[in-house]
Amino acid sequence: MIEALVRRIEKVETAIEPRFQHHFVEAMAIPHKSAPYTNLRKVVELPAPKESASQSETRGRRPRVPSPRNPTSTPARCAGLMPQRPG
Repeated sequence: MIEALVRRIEKVETAIEPRFQHHFVEAMAIPHKSAPYTNLRKVVELPAPKESASQSETRGRRPRVPSPRNPTSTPARCAGLMPQRPG
C-alpha cells in the first residue's frame, strides 16, 4: 500500500527556476518583502514598507581564518563543529 502511494509522488524541482533564491528570500520576510497585498489593503490600512539593508550588508559567511596550528582549518573546525579532515 505504501509502495503504491510512493510511486505516485511526483517530484517538482523548484530550484531550477533562475530566480528561485530571490523569490525564496523575499517570501521569508514577514510580511512578504514585495507582495502588494491588494486584497488586504482593501480591508486594513497597512504600514509603509520598511527599507531593509542589502543582503550583502546583513548576511554573509565568516571569513576563513587559518589557525596557527592548522593553516587549512576553518573557525567551525576549530570550534569542534565540523570533523577534522583526515591527513
